[in-house]
Amino acid sequence: MRSLTAFFWSAAFFLCVTACSSCGQQQDVAFDPLEQRRGRDSTEQLQIERQRNILKKERERMAAYCSEQGWQTRSTGTGLRYELFSSGSHSTAKSGQRVRVYWTHSLLDGTSLNGTKGDTIQWRIDEEQAPLIGLHELAKLLCAGDSARFVMPAHLAYGVAGKSGKVPLRSVIAGRVKMLQILP
Repeated sequence: MRSLTAFFWSAAFFLCVTACSSCGQQQDVAFDPLEQRRGRDSTEQLQIERQRNILKKERERMAAYCSEQGWQTRSTGTGLRYELFSSGSHSTAKSGQRVRVYWTHSLLDGTSLNGTKGDTIQWRIDEEQAPLIGLHELAKLLCAGDSARFVMPAHLAYGVAGKSGKVPLRSVIAGRVKMLQILP
């Protein structure tokens, strides 16, 4: 009985102290959607700035790689860098045409991504899936018989996520491609 009385007195004391300590501390907080939006905007701006810095570093790595290799590349608006070796033909592949190309590619550190022999692939430009998004853009720069070496940013290659177990996150790739045929 004694312990039960002590428990009740302890509980009553605790409730009284808690109630007294919170007196006068309540403040009316009005919901301000503009303040909430400003917080969200600043977070979005930070994320945008981080992405810009990541892309800037990626472009710098690509330029350094091309310079180290002694390549004289051009750059497209999407960031694809390429050096074209022309066959003399003047009819480049166009959207909707089926193309057959031979290609090899690797990470910038030299790790091969399609073996030492490369691959011959065929697809319809802008209509069928090519192994890499950037191959659609690259194919439109080539005539039958042309070849090129390229450095492709992550968003045109395997994306930001890479390829599970094979291609790390945000991987820039380099390679060679030869346009074997442009089919109707």
